[in-house]
Amino acid sequence: MIVPSGPTRSVAVRIANVVMVTGGLATLTAAVEPGRWLVVSVLAVTTVAAIVGVLRDGCRNALIPTVTGLALSALGLAIGYGGPGGTFSLVLDGGTVGRLVATAHEAVSQANGSFPPMASSTPIELLLVAGGLVVYLLLDAVAVGLRAPAWSGLVAIALWVPTTVLGLPAPWWGFAISATGYLMLLAASTTPATSGSGSLAERARLTSLTARYIAGVAAATLLVAPALAYLPVWASVTLPTLGNDVGGPVHISSDLDLRADLGSRSGQVILTYTTTSPDIGPLRVFTMTSFDGRSWSDPESPTSELAPVVSGSRLVPAGPQAPATPGVGVEVTIGRLQDTHLPITIAPRELSITGSWSYDAARDEVLGRQATTAGLTYSMSASIPTWTATQLAAAGRIVDVPVEALMVPQTSKTSAVRQIAQKVTAGAATPYEQAVALQNYFRDSRNFTYDTTVAPAVSDDAVWDFLQGKRGYCVHFATAMTVMARMLGIPARIAVGFLPGQANGTTYTVTGKQTHAWPELYFAGAGWVRFEPTPAVQTGLAPAWTSPATASGSTPSPSATSESSHPQTSSLPSVAPTVGSTGSTGSTGSWPAGWPWTGAAALIVVVGTVSGLLGLRRHRRSANLGPEEAWAALRQQLSGWDVPWSDASTPRTVVAAVTRRVDDAGAALTPEERAALHALATAVEDLRYAPEPSEAASRDLRNEVTMVATAVARAVSGRPALDGGPNALPDAS
Repeated sequence: MIVPSGPTRSVAVRIANVVMVTGGLATLTAAVEPGRWLVVSVLAVTTVAAIVGVLRDGCRNALIPTVTGLALSALGLAIGYGGPGGTFSLVLDGGTVGRLVATAHEAVSQANGSFPPMASSTPIELLLVAGGLVVYLLLDAVAVGLRAPAWSGLVAIALWVPTTVLGLPAPWWGFAISATGYLMLLAASTTPATSGSGSLAERARLTSLTARYIAGVAAATLLVAPALAYLPVWASVTLPTLGNDVGGPVHISSDLDLRADLGSRSGQVILTYTTTSPDIGPLRVFTMTSFDGRSWSDPESPTSELAPVVSGSRLVPAGPQAPATPGVGVEVTIGRLQDTHLPITIAPRELSITGSWSYDAARDEVLGRQATTAGLTYSMSASIPTWTATQLAAAGRIVDVPVEALMVPQTSKTSAVRQIAQKVTAGAATPYEQAVALQNYFRDSRNFTYDTTVAPAVSDDAVWDFLQGKRGYCVHFATAMTVMARMLGIPARIAVGFLPGQANGTTYTVTGKQTHAWPELYFAGAGWVRFEPTPAVQTGLAPAWTSPATASGSTPSPSATSESSHPQTSSLPSVAPTVGSTGSTGSTGSWPAGWPWTGAAALIVVVGTVSGLLGLRRHRRSANLGPEEAWAALRQQLSGWDVPWSDASTPRTVVAAVTRRVDDAGAALTPEERAALHALATAVEDLRYAPEPSEAASRDLRNEVTMVATAVARAVSGRPALDGGPNALPDAS
């Protein structure tokens, strides 16, 4: 086998490293939906590989190419993702680093709050591209800089960690690409075979170890993945993020943190149901009343203290009954949901189900001793609430509810939130009108925007932060309305469940995208009534009983209170010019404020690149090729012409072997070529064995190596040696 030499070998090593990284990125398609990120990552890695490779070919210092690659990668990421909202921008300004860090933080939040395969997004793409670049640079540093190619497999496996730890079925072709790249690297980095050196046996041993190593990783992945998918804690998530078919069974966590991003919800089928009613409303899983200013957390009632559910049990919540239509049949089949709470409709209903289940009338939820499993079926005779605005408006204030339903957490912003609630409901004569005013205030697109990301906390009150930031998802809207209703003396709680799914005739499919939270307010004579403050972009129309003809279509946004440490956003559409992150507005015909930063960065890159290339050229021409470097270069080139030697071979033995090989080919060395060969051998002997190295040991032997290699190539094959010429010789690095 002829091992590539000189630049050919270095290019082969780069290609092998890029192939390994590409295979590792391919395995991440089990965790992130395939998309643009894969192409961008491979292109970025290939570009950096080319630049770093040029530096390695002409640089003695092994650290400089790695540091330069890191700097160029950081610059590329800043340009590609440092603009507003993580967008591409050639304008680098004082806020670029902050925006890049914020985008990376958002990527981590989305990754922590999502189930695989998560939807690809700009923050996730940033994370993946950066990961691919870092892994490549480490591969290059280990395989080339440290000259330890066999150990680079430990670096490449970093891209396998997410799929291996999470037990995801990585695509086989990703494994094949990674394995091919690793074997390519070992082959390209192997020292040429030499007679009597045992290198062929050593190479076979390394190949065998590599094959066993890769097979062991594959076997461990296949064995661990199924076990992880069925661990009880595997799919515990923060509502309403749910998983998908790859991640195993899932359930809804009852710990709702308003400071956590929602993340990407998948299209996993949670359950399906059939019914003849066009709208039975949402399916409630559980209700919660305890809020500490940041998160909801209610302990579950012991099932031993609850009424057991038998076939045909009528589930009647505590308190007044909601007026409802006659029951309609609903047949439910559980999909990937694994939870001890059973999804049921919000109005009184009859339930038929097998297994050990209990009913909590106070919280209006069904709990089981065992969690639901895929394929579980049950039926309900569900009623549909028929409250009217007149009935709810006539309801008075009540006091016969759990005290927790009126408790408000005391924070530094409690009085400020109360003032906003009072301003929003100013002029409302009844609790019902106050509730409608709150709902309209939150649903007004001029006031709030539905957003799955959460801004960093600015106070100890999550509701206050939401009212100031005016962006959030269903948990924020439901919590804010619940807390503000309590401040007005209206008992309120939060409910968690699923919005009606996608209809296909009489069959409805509910996925993770329909996971939802909403407030329920208590009215005398009516019981717990559902309201919908989350904007229509996520929920559709609000319940009919919450939209009386007398209610105003929108409510004014309260101005900032004296306690506010941040200006209150106006409820009216903004007509001010767009302000950049630097705080200054752009004007027609003028340069944006960030262009000086961009110009300076571009100038540094251009000057640095040109200077580096010129320096590399001078270095390649002027760097001395000492005796040992020249001897190694000659050994590398002659190995392809059947003139191998081992480390134990003396220079004089090599001279004899070279001369004999040329004679056997029916040719002869010229006097100049013979002198060049002896000069090389003498310089090496002098450097190794002489008490004080002579002048010959310090001079450049590049021409001698080229002359001897060309002579052998001419004698053996009648054509110039591969990669011949002074520029083809490796530098002393």
